[in-house]
Amino acid sequence: MTDATCMPLRTIPEREQRPDRFAELLECMADLLIETRRQRVAIAHHRRSDDPRVRDAQTRVAELERSFGDVGAEAATVHQVLQHVRLI
Repeated sequence: MTDATCMPLRTIPEREQRPDRFAELLECMADLLIETRRQRVAIAHHRRSDDPRVRDAQTRVAELERSFGDVGAEAATVHQVLQHVRLI
C-alpha cells in the first residue's frame, strides 16, 4: 500500500472522475500515516533533549498521526459503503 503515487489534487474543473481515484487517495492517506509514524519515531530518538520544542514536536506529530488514522478509517468506511451501493 505504500507504493501509491500521490498526485497533487487539481482544481475542481479539471478533476478526473475515475471510480478508482477514491481508492488512490486512501492509499495516499495510508502513506501519510506511515510517514508520520516514522517521523514520530525519529523524534523519539531525541527525547533525552531538554529542549521543550522536541517534546512539543513529538506531541504534535502524535496528534497528526491519530488524525490521519481517524480520517483514513472514516474514508475507508465511506469507500466501502459507496462500493456496496455501486456508486464507485
